[in-house]
Amino acid sequence: AKIVGYDLPHAVGALQAEVPGITPPQVAPGSPAPPESSWAVCYPVMVEDDVVHYVPVALHRGRLTASGQSGTFLVSFENLLRTDHSIEDGCSGGPLVDSRGRIAGMILGGPDDGLTYALPMEGLSSIIASLTKNKQPERPYFGMGLVLPDERRRAKFVIEAGRVQPMVAYLVPGC
Repeated sequence: AKIVGYDLPHAVGALQAEVPGITPPQVAPGSPAPPESSWAVCYPVMVEDDVVHYVPVALHRGRLTASGQSGTFLVSFENLLRTDHSIEDGCSGGPLVDSRGRIAGMILGGPDDGLTYALPMEGLSSIIASLTKNKQPERPYFGMGLVLPDERRRAKFVIEAGRVQPMVAYLVPGC
């Protein structure tokens, strides 16, 4: 395989591999809808005493539990897919495969066992398109991150349930 490009802010890289006799996987035309079954394909690693061990490929069957998630621990990503997969450390970056065998997104990880977030293909498509043209993806940048209030933020900041307004989630010093 050869490296086509990578985007460090999104932690996305594009590889090109031509393997004779292998058909590339199809990409899902849209995000799967809850409660559709899905598979998390992981290539986990374990680190013991500064030695990296590559663990065989792990397949995790689960269900999509929500789409359009925001306000997660992944502050630079919004509109995520949430699943009930329990994945090992080091599985971030693997594909989320829908029930029809198509790539539906990229696994980002999860804060707790049994909760995993994935970036849907709609969010990845423009990044991959830029990388394949040898360009860096364009993104608006103002030195802050905005999110819509979720239940946790509504409770913490006493925001009415019907009110929808962006909130500043974080600031980047020096911008």
